[in-house]
Amino acid sequence: MSNNVTTLASALTNPDYGGFAADHCAIVSNPANVRAMYRRLRQSANLATDTLLVYFAGHGLLGPVKQDLYLALPDTDIGELEVSALPFDIVRQIFLNSKAKNRILILDCCFSGRAVHDVMATKTDAVLGQAEIAGTYTLASVPGNALSLAPAGEQFTVFTGVLLDLLNEGIPAGPELLSLGTV
Repeated sequence: MSNNVTTLASALTNPDYGGFAADHCAIVSNPANVRAMYRRLRQSANLATDTLLVYFAGHGLLGPVKQDLYLALPDTDIGELEVSALPFDIVRQIFLNSKAKNRILILDCCFSGRAVHDVMATKTDAVLGQAEIAGTYTLASVPGNALSLAPAGEQFTVFTGVLLDLLNEGIPAGPELLSLGTV
């Protein structure tokens, strides 16, 4: 997953087409624990005035009771998910509290679609709407009930590989600049 993060950061901060200042881009690799990750996310969200972009590549897990989305960290214990993984609801709150004009969330993990409101939700997918973040562009690698793909031996996960191709190459015969809606 580290290839995903560093290569995406390079693409986003590329002066020719990235648009993000490298000194405003922070990579958080292997945070010590949930509290450290929360504090770093909150700090970045509080500092962002124009654009807050958060990209997570890792394991998405479902909580045992309400099937809520959790983002796994290096010290996550599946038996103590609620206290060792980052609850997506906390990420949602951080985004809602951010004063940034543009908020972008990119999730490359299993069940990432749970972060996107689904107006066609069935009873089994009802939890999907609980995670929507108003005013935020959210890109999810898979629907809320699916596993993300990270083929063995590949440099990137499938989703991030496609995203990087899109950022680096654009859309054949497409516009020079891509809006988030196009992506």
